[in-house]
Amino acid sequence: MHKSINLDGIEVVYDFKRYSGSKNIKITVFSTHRVLVTAPKRVRESDVNAFIISRSGWILPLLGNESNVNHKKNLLEKKMEYKKLKRRAEEILSARLRHFNAIYGFRFKSVKIRNQSSRWGSCSSSGSINFNYRLILLDQELIDYVVVHELCHLREMNHSPAFWRLVEKSIPNYKVLKKKLARLS
Repeated sequence: MHKSINLDGIEVVYDFKRYSGSKNIKITVFSTHRVLVTAPKRVRESDVNAFIISRSGWILPLLGNESNVNHKKNLLEKKMEYKKLKRRAEEILSARLRHFNAIYGFRFKSVKIRNQSSRWGSCSSSGSINFNYRLILLDQELIDYVVVHELCHLREMNHSPAFWRLVEKSIPNYKVLKKKLARLS
């Protein structure tokens, strides 16, 4: 099905398909300038639109629109906004990590704030925790859920019942928040 969306003042036409087996929203920009957006059947159209808008910074340059000068200006502004948000994310997420680790007392190697395209957070077996800077744009309860989720991976590097018991210690309504977060991914 053909749809269109306004990205930074430019009308972008795209093909839209839903798949029952799909887990995430995906955008593909072909060399022919064709744009394909695929999404799981359960995702609302408003969430799909929000996802496309959030990716406009790399979609528009790939389309090679004649207003590249405006795109470069917008990209520069977005880069400055990213740096500002990243600094704020470092403050907020470090504070929330310290708060919850006072409960757990786990040891971690490092905490990094990144521009991850498909994850809110991750934890490596070496003890490095990574957070997506966009996390701070979410509700506080979702921020706390992701922080605790990654923190608990320091003890359990899986999603076993033991892992979820650790999460539940600080986030008793984790099941509700997990579903809410999945709708945003």
